[in-house]
Amino acid sequence: MIKTVYLAGKMTGRLWSDVMNERVHATELLEAAGLTVLDPTRGEGYSDDEVCSGSASPDRCVVERDLADVRRAQATIVQMQVADPGFGTTVEWAYTRFLGKPVFVLIGERSVESLGPWRREMATALFKDVEALVDHLGAFWR
Repeated sequence: MIKTVYLAGKMTGRLWSDVMNERVHATELLEAAGLTVLDPTRGEGYSDDEVCSGSASPDRCVVERDLADVRRAQATIVQMQVADPGFGTTVEWAYTRFLGKPVFVLIGERSVESLGPWRREMATALFKDVEALVDHLGAFWR
């Protein structure tokens, strides 16, 4: 069975090129490892007929599509190597945990101590980079 992961991370207030560079890099490595990646930047627009009716606001469509992706995925990967999670990422993280699914967090060069108790406890596992995460996932889903 192919595993599906949801790729979360702060986008608001960041350079779009930085956001996309991080996500493309992560997606390439995760897909090379045989995973399907659900990324809210995937370019399908804000409206997804599966989760959003034509009368809903664009904001509601974004939220509903992202939450549907979290439900579809077997895990969420939070990218916080550069930026602390925004509100949307925090909600996706908490929703994933509420559903009983793992949350894997990429922290880059940050110290584990700097994350604080809530982030450390709500993370299934912490990784410095995507490569270390990919290595872990192979064993995690055996």
